Amino acid sequence: MNRCLLVVCFFLSFEYVFSQSFSESFLDDTMYYEGDIAGTASFLVKEEDGTNSFVNLGGINIRSGIGLHDPDEIFFLGINSGADINYRSEIFILPVYLNAKMGFDIFDSNKIMISFGYGRSFQIGHEHLSGYFKKYSIGYGVYTEKENFQSIFLEVNNYGFDFPNSIRGITLNLGLNYTFM
Repeated sequence: MNRCLLVVCFFLSFEYVFSQSFSESFLDDTMYYEGDIAGTASFLVKEEDGTNSFVNLGGINIRSGIGLHDPDEIFFLGINSGADINYRSEIFILPVYLNAKMGFDIFDSNKIMISFGYGRSFQIGHEHLSGYFKKYSIGYGVYTEKENFQSIFLEVNNYGFDFPNSIRGITLNLGLNYTFM
């Protein structure tokens, strides 16, 4: 657990130092900051009382990141981290990953975003599980009045290990993203 806390502290301090020292430099026009929140859905769940439900909310993901984008805002590359809390499996996960996004214009201020993330995921708790994290997402968004970008997305996460209750560590998430350009 101490190792994971060190990773979180390092990421937050790196993000602060990086943004403070380089935001006023030549990277200012190409940097972005993003944050997202998502709900984890569980499908075809058998409840403790024996009943089956088609869909249940199984957790929440809160993540943030920092990165660079091209001048046309088509390609994005960043480093992200956050907290994934899966209360159906009673597990807390810390993913740290590189995130690559592509944005395709469909109207004047609307985009379809496709992203792929790859890195490591660490379970915080007594099991000390870890694995190679993979994230795939597609979203639809619009530019705001201040030229930032907000979107709704559908995402699949693979944490690279099984949850303690012998369920595969793969989740489906629906969420909101806000990107500061």
